[in-house]
Amino acid sequence: MLQPFVPLKIQTIGQLDRVKHYFLVCQTCEDFKSIEKSGHKTQLLFSAYDDPGLAKVHFKAIRNDRFAVEMNLTTDAHKSKLIEIVSPESCYQCFFAAVTSVKQVESQVYQMH
Repeated sequence: MLQPFVPLKIQTIGQLDRVKHYFLVCQTCEDFKSIEKSGHKTQLLFSAYDDPGLAKVHFKAIRNDRFAVEMNLTTDAHKSKLIEIVSPESCYQCFFAAVTSVKQVESQVYQMH
């Protein structure tokens, strides 16, 4: 299964600001078996969008997920909460849907088909 997920870190938040991907959707990540477990932390997956409408569509699709949340990084309270959630001391292990290497993703897709 193709899973282009990387750990979400505090530094990532600044990078999202720079590329104007202010709108985040969070969901449970427990179904992704190949992601390494980290103790008893709850795993969360975040997706970022530059379009609030696309974030809303994603959120509506997963709204029954226990951890489904929409966040807007231009809102100080949301940004502060995200920093709290991704900090190493939190009870969450956070991942971010991101392509770090197009070549690697293409290779994985070709192997799957």
